[in-house]
Amino acid sequence: LLNRAAQQALFPDNTYAVDSGGDPIKIPELTFKDFTNFHSKYYTPSNAKIFFYGDDDPLERLNFLDSYLSELPASVSVSTDTKVAMQPLSIITPRYEQ
Repeated sequence: LLNRAAQQALFPDNTYAVDSGGDPIKIPELTFKDFTNFHSKYYTPSNAKIFFYGDDDPLERLNFLDSYLSELPASVSVSTDTKVAMQPLSIITPRYEQ
């Protein structure tokens, strides 16, 4: 509970405020349609960041990646702004139910 309250207090305006696995109290309310809609919106190649390391040929890596990703359906990209803005200082009431 302390970790959750700290996350919510430190990051009230962005995704770091919420439990990445979902609030256990709210999960039973999640419908399969809600789940698949969320997944199809956020878990797409257009919303991925892919990093390479090593001393192999970068062009070979990119060709391999293209051969895999080009077969996947195109999707509308979500925001690519990954900056975490300064958060307001505030005392909050926890968002979870007790």
